[in-house]
Amino acid sequence: MDKQDVREDIRHIEERMEIHLLMVCMASMFSLLSICFTIAAPWEWWTVPLIIVGNLSIWCLHIGNFVSGKIYEYLCTGFMLVECFYFGVHRESFISMPVLVCLLFLLLVLLEKKFLVYLVEIMYLLSFFYYFLLLGFTGENVMRWDLARIAVGLSGTIGAMIFSLFIIDRRRAGRREIQRMERKVAAAKQQNADFLSNVSHELRTPINMVTGISEVELGRDLPKDLRDSMCSIQMAGRRLAEQINDILDYTEIAGNTLVVTNDNYMPASIINDIVVRAGMMEQNPRLELVFDVDTALPSLLIGDAEKISRVLWILFQNAVKFTEEGGVYVYMGFRQESYGINLNFIIEDTGKGMMPAQISSLYQDFFQAESGCSRCGKGLGLGVSIARGFLKALGGFLHFESLAGQGTKVTISIPQKVADETPCMTVSQAKSLCIACFFKRDKYGRSEVREYYDRMIRHLAKGLGIPAYLVNRMEELDKLLHTHEITHLFLASEEYEQERTYFEELGKNICIALIAAQDFTMESGSSLYLLQKPFFGLPIVNFLNGMVHGVNLGVSMQEDRAFTCAGLKALVVDDEEMNLVVARGILNRYGMQTDTCLSGAAAVEQCMKTEYGLIFLDHMMPGMDGVETLKRIRELHGGFYKNLPIVALTANAISGAREMFKSEGFTEFVPKPVERCVLERVLRKILPEECIQYEAAGDEKAGKTEERTKKPETKPEYGEDLPVDPAHVDSLSVWERLQQLGIDAKLGLDYCAGAEDFYLEMLQMYYEQEEEKERELTSFFENGDWAAYSVKVHALKSTSLTIGAKKISELAKALEAAGKAEDEAYIRENHDHLMQKYKILCQGIASCIEEKGGSL
Repeated sequence: MDKQDVREDIRHIEERMEIHLLMVCMASMFSLLSICFTIAAPWEWWTVPLIIVGNLSIWCLHIGNFVSGKIYEYLCTGFMLVECFYFGVHRESFISMPVLVCLLFLLLVLLEKKFLVYLVEIMYLLSFFYYFLLLGFTGENVMRWDLARIAVGLSGTIGAMIFSLFIIDRRRAGRREIQRMERKVAAAKQQNADFLSNVSHELRTPINMVTGISEVELGRDLPKDLRDSMCSIQMAGRRLAEQINDILDYTEIAGNTLVVTNDNYMPASIINDIVVRAGMMEQNPRLELVFDVDTALPSLLIGDAEKISRVLWILFQNAVKFTEEGGVYVYMGFRQESYGINLNFIIEDTGKGMMPAQISSLYQDFFQAESGCSRCGKGLGLGVSIARGFLKALGGFLHFESLAGQGTKVTISIPQKVADETPCMTVSQAKSLCIACFFKRDKYGRSEVREYYDRMIRHLAKGLGIPAYLVNRMEELDKLLHTHEITHLFLASEEYEQERTYFEELGKNICIALIAAQDFTMESGSSLYLLQKPFFGLPIVNFLNGMVHGVNLGVSMQEDRAFTCAGLKALVVDDEEMNLVVARGILNRYGMQTDTCLSGAAAVEQCMKTEYGLIFLDHMMPGMDGVETLKRIRELHGGFYKNLPIVALTANAISGAREMFKSEGFTEFVPKPVERCVLERVLRKILPEECIQYEAAGDEKAGKTEERTKKPETKPEYGEDLPVDPAHVDSLSVWERLQQLGIDAKLGLDYCAGAEDFYLEMLQMYYEQEEEKERELTSFFENGDWAAYSVKVHALKSTSLTIGAKKISELAKALEAAGKAEDEAYIRENHDHLMQKYKILCQGIASCIEEKGGSL
């Protein structure tokens, strides 16, 4: 039963309870009326106790809910019928009886009980005949006026009965129509959800290629201009992925299908993820980002970390987006409550701010502070709506405070349970430490930025119990160093550049951390340790702990360090070979020995021959899907794979996907496109400690310095301005040959991140698969298996577009749609045409590559 059915049942029960209350009140009114007439007339006195007992009984049944609703309705109606009959059998009250009968009709219309309506009318007719029978026995005459009133009463009750039956029929018809419309809406919602699931899968696969290939290329030694281009491609892919996520999230919120999980998570990791993602954003040198975390915050909470992180990222992005100069301050704290804590966030900025009307508009479903061609903010305008929807599901709230031109302050509060009350940040031997911070306050143009840094340093020092001193001038620093035993010094890159020699010498005596931008380069052999912005308390605490133990980094700092998984055997299973190439490239960066399979059956066979330490398994595959493959693998080798980490790797990003995969037996879930920080967090979580080797801090720093200082190898870009030499003439002829074949090689190169050798590999894979793909498609075509045909022609569509064969891709796309619609006539008319074009294209590619010796 889904949430909509539950809500409908609750609404129906509440409506029934209201009607039952109305019935018992009306029965009490009838009882009071009967008792008053019995006393005043007087009628039979012995009926009074019976009426009181009957009335108390139906009240007890109503309050105690001892019987079902249906039985209660019949009992209550029967009691009122007896009361009405008792009222009508007396001559003094019979003429007034139609009023009570009509009241009963109105009540029974609400119950929609035709049987009871007929029963009430029969009771009135019995009273009617009894009345005239009584007159016949007594020989009394009835006045004409009384006869007229009795006739009107009889006509009125019959008319009221007919009208009541008509209303009941209309209510039932209306209810059936509402139910039909609800089923129609539910079907439309389900169709919409299925469509979004398919769209997300279709869009995420190429996005995964874009971000994955760019991630692989960024791991190589690239010229600066090409590296910048790769970064731009990666950022564009991530932005598109975020917008797809926004659409999916908003649809789930609107459809009330949002799933909230309750898992253990580290709250500090939420801020850490935001810091990492902020570091990957385009840097604004005029904007300072400050992250402040309460050191006493419990280290382990119970809740939905993914949705909390999403809310925080949305609001943080908005703050950065509309702040051109100054700073953005993010605070994470808590308040103790009986149920656990209230997890609190504050996001302040020095941006444009908002007018009161704009703040009111924030609570609409769609909002852009600026619309039209002049707006500076990117995105769909769904961010705040998604944040509100997530917070509502989490039981939290958010509040906006803003003035035009003076920035914005957003407050968030979310109730959370506590799994471990240990503080999230502590420093061992804190009493033996004394730190100094050297920042020239006047370099920040906005006073708010100075306040952000001061606030963060004060909170950190007070929470850790470490004496801290903040100085603004060199003279103050010299005096402080002579009068106090300073163990650690933190300074900004600007101050370091002005007195580089002084601080390098000082670094030989005390521990110095340099807070600098992402692109800052330190000299080889420097005695200082580099902490990259954004400014955040966790790396500072890790730095203090590491230096206390006499090394550059403590164990707790491993979360921020690069690592490898050298020697680990990994298997990646996906029905798209292009996805396998991307996955292999990413995993090989971690030193893994990566094998790949194109189907679930092949994966099971491969696992029978080789023992793997990690498996990535695509969820949506033809034939044996991911879940069935998982179950088969778990049973191999006498249970060897029973506890093996198997990760679901899929483009399905519907809310609740992680819970679905875990319930099926997957160890973890990584959505496509794969984010490196997400992948690394999953690897750290699921792999044994002995499988992860962290790089030494010095080696990592030296490697980065060497990478920055190494002169890039100059390599001519492919295009019209290349120098004319024999090798280039050959290359140009290949370009022309591909164009003659109908291949947009430039598009193919774009999909391959501009790497010609990688594009060549894709072309070679494409034509080598021709015979197999043609055989499979022909087999499904001849057997009329249009579902399997659609899956295979979908793969051909995707791979054709990857190499730039747009015409083949469009033909395959049309046949895919026809296969899903089971349009047999269209498929039979166009299948041979596609196969012919496909074969000619593959022959041309093979000839082109073989003639040129595999060089573009």
